[in-house]
Amino acid sequence: MSCNHGYSFRYPETCTFSCNHGYHRSEGSTSRTCQADRRWSGSAIRCCPNGYEYYQPSRFCYKAFNQEIDRSNYNDAAATCASEGGTLAMPSDAGINAFLLSLKNAGDFWFGLSDRGQEGRFVWANGVPLGHFNHWAPEEPNDHDGGEDCAHYWVDKGDRWNDNFCDKSMKFICQVAT
Repeated sequence: MSCNHGYSFRYPETCTFSCNHGYHRSEGSTSRTCQADRRWSGSAIRCCPNGYEYYQPSRFCYKAFNQEIDRSNYNDAAATCASEGGTLAMPSDAGINAFLLSLKNAGDFWFGLSDRGQEGRFVWANGVPLGHFNHWAPEEPNDHDGGEDCAHYWVDKGDRWNDNFCDKSMKFICQVAT
């Protein structure tokens, strides 16, 4: 940030905002002016890491790891997301779910939902229990053969959700806060 009056933050100072190296502006005004009513013009800048796409309603940035080389088990996928400052993506409403589906290519993808703590009690990657919204495939989740604890988009069932064995290797989607 740089300001034309030395960071006084008083009317009529104008400040210019930019994203850090490795990030891109996803929303907001790069130039804002302190107005007479002590409010800033424009809206706050939001930055996403390069390679991530911003989804405004959730205020998160998302990236689909679409390449075969990206395939990982659930824990390794979660660790990759954590190394980038985020978690596996959490499609907690229909809008986020649709946005995530628009990012991924053909194939099964992990996202951040599991019942590893207690069978049948699905919890998001941030520890919040699964709410009213879900996109399970018919007859899912079913814990088939026991031990299916991690959720993914199931391409064979129209990208609906399925529970699967966490040690399977799949592509995945991460989310990071702006």
